[in-house]
Order: sequence, then C-alpha cells, then structure tokens
Amino acid sequence: MRERNSVILQTAPGVSAIAVIRLAGPQVADFLSRHFVGRPANGRAVHGKLVDGQRELDDPLLLWDESRQCADICTHGGRWVVHSVLELAQREDFSLVANELPLPGIAVDAADALEREMTAALPMARTREAIATLLNQRKAWRDVQPGLYDQILRDRSLQWLLNPPRIAILGIPNAGKSTLANALFGREQSIVADVPGTTRDYVEEYANLGGLAIRLVDTPGLRKTGDHIEAAAIGVSLGEIASADLRILLLDPTQDHESQRRLADEYPDALLVSGKRDVAAPIADLSISAKSGEGMADLEQAIRRHFGCDPLPHTRPCIWTDRQRTRLSSGKLPFSPDGDSHTDSM
Repeated sequence: MRERNSVILQTAPGVSAIAVIRLAGPQVADFLSRHFVGRPANGRAVHGKLVDGQRELDDPLLLWDESRQCADICTHGGRWVVHSVLELAQREDFSLVANELPLPGIAVDAADALEREMTAALPMARTREAIATLLNQRKAWRDVQPGLYDQILRDRSLQWLLNPPRIAILGIPNAGKSTLANALFGREQSIVADVPGTTRDYVEEYANLGGLAIRLVDTPGLRKTGDHIEAAAIGVSLGEIASADLRILLLDPTQDHESQRRLADEYPDALLVSGKRDVAAPIADLSISAKSGEGMADLEQAIRRHFGCDPLPHTRPCIWTDRQRTRLSSGKLPFSPDGDSHTDSM
C-alpha cells in the first residue's frame, strides 16, 4: 500500500482541450468523497462535478481504481481549471509530482515495457506528428531485422521529436533575425524595427516546423557597443548561442560582407542563411525572405533534415530511452513488438 499521496499532471503543461490529473495514495477515496459530486464507480468512467467547498471547479470524467488507490480526473484543459485542481489536491496533503517528464512510474498504467515507455513519453510529444510516431512504435518494431540495429541506434529522430532542440538565430544587427523568428513562431513574438540594437535580450519560445517542435532563440545583433544594457544582453546571448543544438547564422546581403564572413568563421558549424532575398542577391546557398515567405519552406526542411526528421519517422522503428539503447546495443530487441513481457526485462 502506498504511504504517500501524490497528484500528477499526466498531460503536457499549457492550455489544451482536456487535462488528465492523477491522484494516487491511501487518501484518494476520502478526497473523492469530499470533492467529487457524483457516484464514483470502481473501474468505470463517471461524469460528475469537482468542487472546492461551494465553488465548482469543473465537471470532469472520473476513472477510479480503488484497488490501486488511484483516480484519473479528466478536466477541461484551461490553465485556471488545472491550477485549481492541483492547488486543491495539495491543500489536501497530496504532494505535487511536478515537471517530471517522462512521467514517473506512479503515473503510468501499462502491460509491458513498450506501452510503459510510450505512455510515459506521451506528454513530451508537442505535435500531432510526434504523437503519431510514438504510438506507431509497436507496429514499427514488427519484423525488424538485426541488420538494421546499427541504423536504428544512429537515428535520434524520435528523441528530438520528444525533446525539442534549441535553435539560436544569430547575426549582425538589423539582419532581420527578429523578422525571421516571428515567421518561424507563426506570430509576432520579437519586436521588429529598422534600428540596430532593437532586440536587447534573447527571446525563447516554441515553434512547430512541420511536425518538429523546436525551442527557438532570437538573440541580439552581435556587435561591439558602448550601450551597457545592450552589451550585457549580448554577453548573455553568447551563452545561449553556445549551448544551442543548432545555430542559424542569418546573413544580410545589404550590409557589409566582411564582418559577416568573420562571424561565419567564428561559428563554422552554423547553418548559413541569406536573408532579404526579395531585395538583394543571396550570399549563401540557402536564401529566404522572412517578409514574403520565399524560401521559408526550404529553411524548415533544412532544419528538420539536420535533426533526422525529414522525412518524419512515422513508420520507422525508433528508440528514445537509455534502456532501449542499452538492449539494442547488446543485440537484443528493446521490447517485444507483440507485447510478450519476457523480452521486455533487462
């Protein structure tokens, strides 16, 4: 019997249509008796109301497993609803298991290792394509031949789909970095102006590039400056650039080429992209206009290709955990495609 009472958000953080919150521990039944208006039925989904005193928090579906001392509450996915339910559970002495991805064992019900690892990783999938790839893994692993093991070990595509890579955009001031960032974000996130030094700090946000979620970092223009605030921001951004999984060096064909060549020499592994192709001849093989959208599809494809996600691995067998990698490295299947539990153990 569990001694600890826990509350776990099982779905990805952020606004969504629904959210699943799990309560686990010896006090689950008591919590439901005081806060769920309805008739909880062991092993069956029941619709009711979740209340905090006289205040109705939501009208969720409840799935209660009395023998395992756990209940899954399927609420609406708005931030206020999720926060209110988590806050209520914590006031009732349930410890919040927060920001643990993949999900901890207490949050997962599974018949075998493959199902357990798929379910635990599901909240990490931020795009429909990532979800589809993850859920297709049992089918993808059928009839896999040992000759493919080395290829699968080299393929990190599903790991990137579940762990969005950090991509930093860098360049000289006024090269159009913020315009490019906004085009990739799909909305205006960075301030844009024809004045060098407009971006005083780096901006980081998620973007969806055709199924690959990325953490995009828009950095200040790299230059020497007497502005102490801008200089400090540039100093901080250098660390963000250094730690990025991919650097995009945006070149401006309308500005001095020599300073940009020096920047390219400083970041030899950067993806070189020539911007403003609607007004000037490109100075790199990959050219775009973030304003008009010209070349943006090619840039997104180049980014996906860099992370092994072009094409996306919808039907490919993939690995995404250390356990899977250890087993496959030793010549063993990481799990049984048919759910045979004896091949799932270490």
